[in-house]
Amino acid sequence: MPQQTIGTRFNHHAACTSLLIVIAGHKTSVSLENAFWSGLKEIAQSRHMTLSNMVCDIDSRRQEGNLSSAIRLFVLDNLRNKPSRYVIDRVIEDIIRNNGKAHI
Repeated sequence: MPQQTIGTRFNHHAACTSLLIVIAGHKTSVSLENAFWSGLKEIAQSRHMTLSNMVCDIDSRRQEGNLSSAIRLFVLDNLRNKPSRYVIDRVIEDIIRNNGKAHI
């Protein structure tokens, strides 16, 4: 089973953070911009997963490229597929207006 994050290192010049994560029994350092770590943490929390388990899952599914790139693409894809607050509000209003039936 994957272990939790072991340590962090902040790079003030690039606004990146490196996390040391154990994947399949091997320690690996993953460096990402802080915005991507924040996005990944939000996704992991919404799926009731630890950050370490989320990274292990991404690693097991990637076809090519390095892990940092795979994580960035995962976060970007998740953001693109997430409905906007505006769309969610319009659907809720539609449901209320139509007695529980949405017209999507």
